[in-house]
Amino acid sequence: MIGEEKKEVVPPEEGSETKGEDSPIVEEVKEVSPVSEETAENDGDKEESEFTDEHPYQPTPAPAPKEEEEGEKVSLLKEGEKSAEELRKEMEEREKAAKSAPAPTFTYEDERLAHMEEARALFQKEYKKANRWKTPITIIGIGIILVSWLVPTFIESLKDYAWVFGLCFCVVAIAAIAVYTFFANKASKKAMDAYFDSFFNDYNDYTFGSRVSDLHQDIDAKLDPEVFKGANLYKDVSRVTSRNFLTFNYKGRSVSYSECAAQSVDNKIARTVFIGDILVINNGYTGKDVAIYRKGNARALPPTNFKAFGDIFEDTSDMVVYGPKTAKSILTKRVRDALATFVTNATFVDFSIAILPGKTYFLLGYEDDLMVLPMRDPMDPKPYMQHRADLQKVFDFIDVLEETLK
Repeated sequence: MIGEEKKEVVPPEEGSETKGEDSPIVEEVKEVSPVSEETAENDGDKEESEFTDEHPYQPTPAPAPKEEEEGEKVSLLKEGEKSAEELRKEMEEREKAAKSAPAPTFTYEDERLAHMEEARALFQKEYKKANRWKTPITIIGIGIILVSWLVPTFIESLKDYAWVFGLCFCVVAIAAIAVYTFFANKASKKAMDAYFDSFFNDYNDYTFGSRVSDLHQDIDAKLDPEVFKGANLYKDVSRVTSRNFLTFNYKGRSVSYSECAAQSVDNKIARTVFIGDILVINNGYTGKDVAIYRKGNARALPPTNFKAFGDIFEDTSDMVVYGPKTAKSILTKRVRDALATFVTNATFVDFSIAILPGKTYFLLGYEDDLMVLPMRDPMDPKPYMQHRADLQKVFDFIDVLEETLK
């Protein structure tokens, strides 16, 4: 998300349905302004959104894996995974059950997770307080306008001036509603900013902890789109939005990290091609580009630019590698063992690695349960625990890979 204009988005009014309830996967997400991207292949069951920094976003379902190249049959779906249609039906049933079920309660094993939920609950309380009178004041204002116009019409001496009364009270009512809305929105934004700041402080400390040093967090900072494009895993990327952009050091090397979403344009239609985390670290590699993809389920969004890495070096039931024959020297037993620790599932949908001279890019694809920030409902800690474990594995993998790339 760098250079993106920050949009103020607030959660739905009490009693209304949220996007997450209407579709399967966010501050900085992030409020997210949805970007329509429904096509015949996704059946319009999801609404894609941008990845801004104030509200949740929802991606469109990933298309079924396709053949990478003409005449070359490469499945990017992990063996044994459910089809896109099976997943869609399963998610619809789950959402239906969730709508009728009472709000769940969770236990938080770490105090930082508990603080994240406390921040969410406080935000929801402050938001409701700030917007408590929005609907009543609007109704009262409209009622005053109607009465000010109707009453004079029944008084003979005032009948000719009914429109004057109506216009005057209309101006006063609209002004009152506008003033209230301004202060209500200001209070909502203040509560939202406080929520994001508190949430991500605990979130990042929980996720990275003492594993890294000199961690710098700026709630307003965004990922430079060129950094995402530098991985060269997705072609024709036209837009990159982000949240929670961080910089830190890992064993003396600078690292940048961000949660982000990327879009490409196909026949003038914006299409989401990635949603998840990107972590970039310097390396000492001087060989040719290599891409490694740990396959996921039918909801995953696989890289679309494998062709840039050359021919297929390896294709198995859960992994595909593109690059030169020299990639064999990178895929040592220790590297393969480290790769095997990454197991994709319903939350961690896929994992891509691009090894380029000077930099290694890690792209971890995630689902709604992690990428949509909790707003109205209590925070489920499991996706955050999963995310932390995944990032720790990335650092373990970096240690092993660094030995190979020397």
